[in-house]
Amino acid sequence: MSIVFNFRIFLQDKIFSDYFCIKIGMGTLSFSKKRITIFEVLDETFFYAKKNWAFHVFFSLIYLSVYFSVTFYFAYRYGVIEEISSLMKNIEPISVLIERVALLGTQENIKTFSLIVFALQAFLFPLHVGLFKIYKKTDLKETIGPSDLFSGYSGVNFFIFVSYFILWKFMMDLSFLFFPLAFLWILFTLLATPLMFFKNLSSFRAISLSFKATIRHIFLLFLAFILSLFFRYAGFLLFVFGLFTYPVIITTIYVLYKKIFEETSYPESQT
Repeated sequence: MSIVFNFRIFLQDKIFSDYFCIKIGMGTLSFSKKRITIFEVLDETFFYAKKNWAFHVFFSLIYLSVYFSVTFYFAYRYGVIEEISSLMKNIEPISVLIERVALLGTQENIKTFSLIVFALQAFLFPLHVGLFKIYKKTDLKETIGPSDLFSGYSGVNFFIFVSYFILWKFMMDLSFLFFPLAFLWILFTLLATPLMFFKNLSSFRAISLSFKATIRHIFLLFLAFILSLFFRYAGFLLFVFGLFTYPVIITTIYVLYKKIFEETSYPESQT
């Protein structure tokens, strides 16, 4: 009984507590005490998307063109297209099909292709960070340029966010052994990237704070994520419009980050 009681105290103090505050540079970071609704999140998401529609299209063109061109090139080179075509031609029971797919995954050409796709995803991940910077500049009413989209590739940012993606993807693949865990992992780490970028936190510290935020706003984050996922791919039903809606998940993450966390600056010392 004492163990259960102590665990309840830990949850209340460390996770569900309204008080959370860490020192960040010349200020503190804490949870906002304001009430957040899904309507506010959606409204601000569409505001940033509409305000920066050109950068949304620019992001989508770069990301999708690089991803699909490289993926299809190596898929043909390593015979992945032929392997998939042979699976599609033969209509077989699901159990047999699953066995053939599992066997396919043991082939060296498929393993090499999978590593290439993984490296490509890691390389493209810092592009997301650029949109966060663009949204922040929108708030500050600063001039935004095309170079801002590549902020994730400047200096050590590239290595920081590529390393984070490798960690994130490794845990994601492990959690796929039990699908609900994979979905929870996505939710728990949803706010980690903006915390790392804006507050210069380590990946583990950022994941920890993102986890706490998710516990406090689990239904809000769940609903916002599902809706943004729907809007992302619904846009492709209107063809070119999908280039505008594809980054909407990143926009939603920024809005959630801005509403859930708040920063208080220390007054400058008088000399």
